[in-house]
Amino acid sequence: MQHDAVLSPRQDTLRRIILFSTPVVLIILELGHPLLDHLNPIKMLAPIALWWIVLHVLLVPLFALMGYSLFLLLQGVQSKAATISRVATVVFVAFEVGYDTAVESGQLAYAALNKKNRVPTTRSLVR
Repeated sequence: MQHDAVLSPRQDTLRRIILFSTPVVLIILELGHPLLDHLNPIKMLAPIALWWIVLHVLLVPLFALMGYSLFLLLQGVQSKAATISRVATVVFVAFEVGYDTAVESGQLAYAALNKKNRVPTTRSLVR
């Protein structure tokens, strides 16, 4: 069931901006997301460490806004599917933000320690 909510012009404009700009900005940033070389993360991360940090700091609120966008799309919808979608969105956003923070921070810390303390790389350990 759909209940039509009356929005002020300002609320409607803000809603449209969030619904349109959030995925567009996320797509543009993800196009600039480098693939991690798991065999030699230091060589890969060293020249782009600042971009890597900025990118992942920006991704946290963008994923939250993507979740909010789904809530906006489901605004006024009362059904079992809508409820499941809302719950799944909250779970996804919470775990994605935690995962991204933990993994990306860990990769940078590993790269920094590896460079600073001359810890053997994964490639040298496999040989």
